[in-house]
Amino acid sequence: MRADLWRIPLAGALAAACLGGPAPSTTPDVPGDPDSAILRFERLNGLVPAWQPLVWYPLVSVYADGRIIEHVPAAYPGPALPELTVVRVDGDGLAQILELAAELGLEGPDRELGQSIPDGGVMIFTVVRGDERHQTRVLGPDPDPGRTPLLHALVEFGDALADPASWLGDDITADEKPYAWRRMRLVVVPVNPADLPDPRLVTMRDWAGDPLATLGDGVDEAHGARCALVEGAELARLRSEFDTADELTVWLSDEQTYQLHPRPLLPDETACPSI
Repeated sequence: MRADLWRIPLAGALAAACLGGPAPSTTPDVPGDPDSAILRFERLNGLVPAWQPLVWYPLVSVYADGRIIEHVPAAYPGPALPELTVVRVDGDGLAQILELAAELGLEGPDRELGQSIPDGGVMIFTVVRGDERHQTRVLGPDPDPGRTPLLHALVEFGDALADPASWLGDDITADEKPYAWRRMRLVVVPVNPADLPDPRLVTMRDWAGDPLATLGDGVDEAHGARCALVEGAELARLRSEFDTADELTVWLSDEQTYQLHPRPLLPDETACPSI
């Protein structure tokens, strides 16, 4: 690990002290499938409708072939289609990422840190090594970095994952570019435009496809939400539609208004997982 490029003030010895044992040794032991996610960093809100996690993105996903795919949050109201970027690192870069994850205990037993607060949200690190999946959940709103050295390091690690050029510059083999996704999860939710956060910003569009009331499968009965996989020719059509829409656009289908949440799929994701 190159200390001059790493911003976390946490050496292996301090990590071991925080975790109550020595940091495990780490080598780039990754699956053969290039589309396997080996590390994921997420921030999720609390107290939301059951369908909403289906449209959220991990902030950063690291894949076995060295791709790092990042979701770039947009100013509200953001475009309908999210901004996703991808950069690629070599084996040394992957080894550094996994070494730091190991020092922080992210390859150890599943655990929860912090204090649960209603609607406080959670920060999640998921590491996959072979057949084992390890998850660390940091509870609360934005964890106070001054609370413990470990929480400080986890916050800094999440920030660093979202900015690989700041510490893995010599290991980057392909510069950042838009991620070229090929499949999309479409979540459909009936809505009254007047109930949206700022109805003054709402635009109305006619839906030209199959009736939204029966599209895909139901995923949240309480809110009437449905989810469908979109690919091929229909994906090309909808991409052009969504390119000129934003997250407050409302769609009219058979005299009912809906919000559509297009969710391009990452390499390892399935269309509509059960919730």
